Amino acid sequence: MLIPVMEQFDARLLELPRLLRGLEHRTTAGFPADAVQWLTGVCELAEQNHLQMASDLALVRADLLLFTPRAATEPGVTGSKRQQTEQFAVQCLTRAHDLILACFAPLRQAYQECEPACRQALAVAAVQGKLTAQDTAEQATACLRSDASLLPVWTQIIGRLGAANAEVLLDRMIAQIER
Repeated sequence: MLIPVMEQFDARLLELPRLLRGLEHRTTAGFPADAVQWLTGVCELAEQNHLQMASDLALVRADLLLFTPRAATEPGVTGSKRQQTEQFAVQCLTRAHDLILACFAPLRQAYQECEPACRQALAVAAVQGKLTAQDTAEQATACLRSDASLLPVWTQIIGRLGAANAEVLLDRMIAQIER
């Protein structure tokens, strides 16, 4: 799984507060339809990236599409059909949110664990005069690979994140090198 893909999903999750504000202020009568639209976009994104959670998200979306509120005359039923539908839509959004977080939790944890090691390796290279904040990620990679004392750290980062994600991390950390 790639960091840029995770960030695409993070961006979609950041749309939820706006969506839920519409429910809070009752500014939208079509909240369930908005929730279906959001779920559709998230499902498509998961499919485009060949993520297994695409099927789970599709099931959540189908649940929302097929939901039929019970009549308020039935025993134990509270709230209007609209309220029941909105509550179920929130439950579906919560399930989708949890699926997305669970899918990317291992990558997020690995990134957070590798970040200090990467920052430290770059700082050592900078102190040695081999690297500056203006250098590119390719130059930093070459520096880390060519230095026998930094190579084990770089190898560990690649082993933990994968080569493509390690490059993304390195690209972000290089700008933070003290001058």
